[in-house]
Amino acid sequence: MAKGKNPRKEKKKPKNKKDKKSKSKKKLV
Repeated sequence: MAKGKNPRKEKKKPKNKKDKKSKSKKKLV
């Protein structure tokens, strides 16, 4: 909701990338 108000927090989102990789690994298993 406050995406436009927090542009710095949006750029610092390494957790999102790890989440996507975790989901891919779970699907592979």
